[in-house]
Amino acid sequence: MKVLGACPLDCPDACSWVVTVEDGVATGLRGNKEHLVTRGALCVKVNRYLELGHVVVSLGAHDTEFIAEHTEGWPEFRDRIEEFTPERVTAISELRREQIVALGERIARTRPTAIRASQGMQRHAGGGMALRVLGCLPGVTGDWAIPGGGLHYSTSGHFRIDDVERTRRRAAG
Repeated sequence: MKVLGACPLDCPDACSWVVTVEDGVATGLRGNKEHLVTRGALCVKVNRYLELGHVVVSLGAHDTEFIAEHTEGWPEFRDRIEEFTPERVTAISELRREQIVALGERIARTRPTAIRASQGMQRHAGGGMALRVLGCLPGVTGDWAIPGGGLHYSTSGHFRIDDVERTRRRAAG
């Protein structure tokens, strides 16, 4: 089922979304091609980090075996990744192409790659979607299958951790 929605961000374009819903769960999000202003495009606030996936795929560093066995929706996600070239993101953001490519190459060539997202990322415009895309990158590279790889979202501010005890145990070996 397709459901029309609107972006909650406070932008002048008021982007329109088409959300794919399967068994009551949102499984896809695309820009509405019938929107008079954006014509189906989603802004960089919503699409952050897809350009890194573009670099990984363009280098052939995506893990096709992991993708086939452990992910869903790869053809659609790959199509979306391919839309966000470093050049396109440079044109709509303050990032330089060299920055995008350098980080994308590092993610593509380093095993395991672990991405750490900290408190606050989800609190800015588009942060939730950015965090979601960050969580997909280790699926593209297969890093979810490697100890030490994947995505870590820190919740340490919400749980008391006995750092003194943890340090003592490490020192004891």
